[in-house]
Amino acid sequence: MPVDDRTRLNLHRRLDAMLGPEEADTLMAHLPPVTWNEVATKDDLNVLDRTLRSEMQALGGELRGEMKALGSELRSEINALDTGVRTEIRVSAANLRTEMATQRTEIVDAIGRQTRWMVTFAAAWSTLLVGLVRLAP
Repeated sequence: MPVDDRTRLNLHRRLDAMLGPEEADTLMAHLPPVTWNEVATKDDLNVLDRTLRSEMQALGGELRGEMKALGSELRSEINALDTGVRTEIRVSAANLRTEMATQRTEIVDAIGRQTRWMVTFAAAWSTLLVGLVRLAP
């Protein structure tokens, strides 16, 4: 027979008539609010405990596997970035060396032109002065 609120109320009224209101309330307070087949037993809790523990272990294993895969992926990406940065540094250093060599060549050429101009100017000026000195009385 299903126990519903009407059945519980009838039981409380009968207990109240037989035992008194305080004892009826105390007794009713110790009865479950549902049928006995809906009350969890220690065996039910033990089965639930084992089930939850096995599910947690499985999920923990999956999580550890995913974390390991993510760690490997991260390490691979870091290595790829490291290789890319090192390559870029080598290329930049080579470009810098080339640019410095070009600048050095341009500076050497400019110094050579300036030196030739100064020697030519000094020779011309000297020739002019020698000519003026010879013309002077």
